[in-house]
Amino acid sequence: MNSDTYPQLFEEHPGVETIAYYQKGGFHPIHINDILQDRYHVVNKLGHGTYGTVWLVEDLKSGKCAALKILAAEISKDLANSDGTTDGREFVLELLDDFTVEGPIGTHQESWHPRGLSKRLVAQVTRGVAYLHSCGVVHGDTRYEPCAILVETIFLDLHAGNILFRIPGVEQMSYQDFAKYLGEPRERPLCRRDKKPVIFTPHQPKYVDPSSEMLDLLPLCLNAQELVQLKICDFGEAFLWDDKSLKAKLHTPAVYAAPEIPFHDYVGPATDI
Repeated sequence: MNSDTYPQLFEEHPGVETIAYYQKGGFHPIHINDILQDRYHVVNKLGHGTYGTVWLVEDLKSGKCAALKILAAEISKDLANSDGTTDGREFVLELLDDFTVEGPIGTHQESWHPRGLSKRLVAQVTRGVAYLHSCGVVHGDTRYEPCAILVETIFLDLHAGNILFRIPGVEQMSYQDFAKYLGEPRERPLCRRDKKPVIFTPHQPKYVDPSSEMLDLLPLCLNAQELVQLKICDFGEAFLWDDKSLKAKLHTPAVYAAPEIPFHDYVGPATDI
């Protein structure tokens, strides 16, 4: 029988996404030195989430570096532009480009992003969220389930892990500058748990890369308190809200969820608060 009949079970590596999700509808296989859209040169791995991987890329046209997030095929969708107020916009990660890639397991959305203190930070998050809501955006993901009455299932995802510190002057940093802090990519082989040879398929990468260690970059972010700035990021699960009632399905641990989530009540901008 082939490996599709008997799925291969892989050993997991620290700092690496779930390898089993490299399947139909899942992660898109990416390798160091890949070039996407004849423009974005993949130079290092920055991180991963439940539904996407994030890579440091060098823009071959401008010479600048950026973060490229590649969403799993099953949740990739068109990104909508919404007009809202301008106040608070500087605290939301700007999207510089987006495109899709036809992979062996589906179409993947790709997004290109550039790269008392506590009171200051809380105020920035508040203004950033207010800006999103003024654009009709709530931080979550919308999917549709077939039923007699259309139900929109919302996956809520606004938490500290989606709030970044911005490095002042990051736009002028080169790949060599980042390499001083991130080090070189660390390739790890795919290994089956049963120790048998890996049967490679178009779904899987040839190897995996652990996420880079980011702590060495933190002093650059906090060097001058008056320049400290946050960015709300990770809009792979965002949804548009236009005063229409939406029912939520629990996909957030109850201890972290807004009250309306475990009680299956209607959701909207208040859910982000």
